[in-house]
Amino acid sequence: MFLVVVVGFAELVAHLPSSTTGASVAIRAVAGVLIGGVIVLVVRRMLRALTEPPPPPPQTVDARYSEVVYVCAICGTRLRLEVAATAKAPRHCGEEMEPQLAHQ
Repeated sequence: MFLVVVVGFAELVAHLPSSTTGASVAIRAVAGVLIGGVIVLVVRRMLRALTEPPPPPPQTVDARYSEVVYVCAICGTRLRLEVAATAKAPRHCGEEMEPQLAHQ
């Protein structure tokens, strides 16, 4: 509904005659006040977002040394993890990769 009103108002302002009549001046003044109000609201929200404290840092995860190579069964992509945070295999091509021992 709001979008329809905005588009209709923009259409009205765009098709005003070039002559300066009381009605066209009033419509342009209202349009200027509305545009200015929107700009003020956007700037205030942006400034308010800058005053909020940053989010807390993410939780630390205990990582363990790993000598596993994961292979995608679909495309053959190989991924070697030297440090793993979880025992869950990564996903590639929408499927979990198959673990294999790393050869050095």
